Amino acid sequence: MTSVKKSSGSTNRLATEKFIERIKKNPCLFDNEVKRKSSPKDIDFIWKQIADDSGLSIGQAKRKWSYLVETYKASTRNDPTKKCFFKRELNFLIAFVQEISADEIQETGRVIKTELPYNYPDSWSESSTSRKRPRSSLDDHLPSTSSAYQPVRGPQRYSSTSVPVDNNDEMMHFFISMCCTAKTLPRDLQIQIKSKISELINGAELTAMQRDIQ
Repeated sequence: MTSVKKSSGSTNRLATEKFIERIKKNPCLFDNEVKRKSSPKDIDFIWKQIADDSGLSIGQAKRKWSYLVETYKASTRNDPTKKCFFKRELNFLIAFVQEISADEIQETGRVIKTELPYNYPDSWSESSTSRKRPRSSLDDHLPSTSSAYQPVRGPQRYSSTSVPVDNNDEMMHFFISMCCTAKTLPRDLQIQIKSKISELINGAELTAMQRDIQ
């Protein structure tokens, strides 16, 4: 018996095609008129179903969809800097592409915050009144294993929530050190730091996702 081994590229493409098909079956995710008639709870439930079926976290699923929509919109404007590898599969968006605003694309930022690998309610919450906090021990800042949604394991995951906690991991110690330093800074500077880190990580995830799709 001859076994046919699929290449990583074809496997990723098939997974993305299935992902797009799941979105297509739920107009409330791309048609503003339908979205306005749908409850946020129902929309969140649909996203969770799609994410679970795709082997992604909810944040990953939303970011992947945002990337696909952005590349499709760019292809309709003949933007040479962006190539849409799934234009045929995404052509059902042609009637809605003008309605999909940048604000809706950036809505995923709310989800990203719920998936950060560290949970510091005292330092990051809006109700925090302390401007400076003392440094504390390393164990006080170990990543929390809980999140809004526990992601289903699947291929090609880039979210930090899928990485097992390793107390000897150099990257983890680096971010813990940076966090301890950031916590001593004024609130406005903490917000700037969070924003810039989110931008860097989101950009890196999109780059990795683009490589997989290609």
